Amino acid sequence: MKTKLHICWITSSFLLDVDIHIVPSLQKEYNIDWIILTTEANAESDKVLIEKTRCTNYQVIIDTGVFIHPKKILFYKNLLSDIKKKSYDLYYFDFMGTPYFLPLLRIMLPMEKCILAAHNVKTPMGARYYWMAKPYMDYAVKIFKNFQVFSKNQFDLLSTIKKDANILYAPLCLKDYGVPTISKPEGPVTFLFFGNIVTYKRVDLLLKAVLILKARGISDFKVKVCGYCRPNQWKEYEALINDHDIVEIDIRRIPNEVIPNLFQSSHYFVMPYQDIAQSGAMTVALCYNLPIIASNLDTFKEFMNDGADGYFFEQGNAQALAKRMEYVIRNHNTIYDTLRANQRKVVEEKLSNSAILAKYKEYIDKLCQS
Repeated sequence: MKTKLHICWITSSFLLDVDIHIVPSLQKEYNIDWIILTTEANAESDKVLIEKTRCTNYQVIIDTGVFIHPKKILFYKNLLSDIKKKSYDLYYFDFMGTPYFLPLLRIMLPMEKCILAAHNVKTPMGARYYWMAKPYMDYAVKIFKNFQVFSKNQFDLLSTIKKDANILYAPLCLKDYGVPTISKPEGPVTFLFFGNIVTYKRVDLLLKAVLILKARGISDFKVKVCGYCRPNQWKEYEALINDHDIVEIDIRRIPNEVIPNLFQSSHYFVMPYQDIAQSGAMTVALCYNLPIIASNLDTFKEFMNDGADGYFFEQGNAQALAKRMEYVIRNHNTIYDTLRANQRKVVEEKLSNSAILAKYKEYIDKLCQS
């Protein structure tokens, strides 16, 4: 009987929603020891989420303290020492451990057996801790040879930067938070922004588009802005809201159990980003079949067809976004069902779990054979 490959897989709690659709299924093919590095606040909820998948071979480890504190060096050194003792066939890291983890990993583990999940080959301008994240990611690209990326755009970028990289391109799985308990409302047309509110996602463009539409006498619509934003930053966006009958806000980390009804109570998903490598929020919209209005970035074009299942607008142009929103408000009753039907076809063709898992298995098997 063939011995299963023994793999150590480390996931950050922050990225658990990415790997939770992958690791439990891959454990049927490989002997995977799954380590989730989390916080005290998230430990119990992470365990509940994992156990819903019926995964049993996992370990939740609390990674405490400020990420730049020197004590992290000892924590990461001990973690890697324990991992090294088991002599795994492969190591997969969906965890960066800025700024100490990767330099220690380079010293302590065989890099030819290590795979890095590279969520942002190019760090978006405006990302939190950009001043640290960018050089750290540049360092990661330098020391690793084996990578996973989650969009064609990032695959092309990494292939250009590092000619000898061995790259797995497998998109994010759809993020399913459960079945809604309400019906889809008939009206008014409701636009949703959902996710962490940071500079490069350009929520300001959406709020400016609302002002433009109101100035044109269009007010029979709603916009929901839902997600966490640092209080000092939210003040900048709040200054753009002058009508809370149109703009509804929920500025916090949205609980998982709220998400299904949040998407069900909306009609269109708006992504006014100025830059992105791949988007977890987009996979939620695709899961709940919300047609998307997005800036015309290459990353979005991979899973959208303009005019067929969603709409693009010129990146950075609030007038162009308002024009798209006005079009769907005026034509909603005639276009909506077709947009949703076409979007379902895209999901079936490109984002089925079985197709994504097949990419992982092919990559892992080839890597071990070489």
